[in-house]
Amino acid sequence: MAMLDESAPRNHNQPPLEELLAEETTALQRRAYELIDHAGRAVVTDDETAGKAAVIVKMMIDHGKKIDGAREERKRPFLEGGRTVDQHFHAIAEPLVGSDPKKKLGGAAAKVAAMVDGFRREQERKADEERRRLEEEARKQRLAAEAAERARQEAEVRERRAAEESARRIREAEEAAARANSKAAAEKAARERAAAEAERKAQEAAARERQLQAEIERRRAQDAAAALARQAAEVKVAPIDSGVGVKASGRKIYAAVITDLTAAIRHCRKVDEASVKEAVQKIYDKQVRAGLRDLPGANVIEDSTTTFR
Repeated sequence: MAMLDESAPRNHNQPPLEELLAEETTALQRRAYELIDHAGRAVVTDDETAGKAAVIVKMMIDHGKKIDGAREERKRPFLEGGRTVDQHFHAIAEPLVGSDPKKKLGGAAAKVAAMVDGFRREQERKADEERRRLEEEARKQRLAAEAAERARQEAEVRERRAAEESARRIREAEEAAARANSKAAAEKAARERAAAEAERKAQEAAARERQLQAEIERRRAQDAAAALARQAAEVKVAPIDSGVGVKASGRKIYAAVITDLTAAIRHCRKVDEASVKEAVQKIYDKQVRAGLRDLPGANVIEDSTTTFR
């Protein structure tokens, strides 16, 4: 076995590993073929032949263990060499980037990355704050636009009522003049009509001006709200640029935190029932091996297997 210990992959002048293994395992291979040949001729018809077959099985099991032991022995130098290589390079890399940087960055790199990440998160917080501010301003401008529209509608109602009142006064003056049937009454009615007409025109002019100003205010508020909404949508945190090609940016990650296991399992059964059943089966197999015989939703059946000692 000393020869096996010296066969670690250090000498490049040696034959390929496949050739070495074939040479070293000739006896094991020959013995395996002999046992396989015996197995191919085995029959079990009575106690005697069953006993002989059991011996063959035991011999095959023992030889299989011998083969596996030789495999472990042959592989040991490679494993020890691999562990030595891993330990050496891990000792260099761990203080730099941690033991498994693909899963979680560590070492000195993690400390610096944490500072970059903290700065980036602060920038995102400021961006979120600015976005919320702009969205709130946009909301206020929309409310202002709605208020301007209501004011315009209310002004229209007032103006319509004023016009109706002016028309009523003119009509009453004319009716009074007709009933009086006198020059003085007619002149008075004419003056009142002229005054009412002048007032109506003044009210109409004032109404047009108010409507124009209300429309201007409404549109101004709508435009301001739209502009603020666009600004809010455009608020983003730009990647941190080193200036030499390296950039650091945020990436959204999501993780499910189970709060209702029953509901989660019910959902998983709909999505992938086979995987759920496999996971439950593993748990139940472990419990059966521990001695449990009464499991909800399952039948624990009894069977037997043949052992060879």
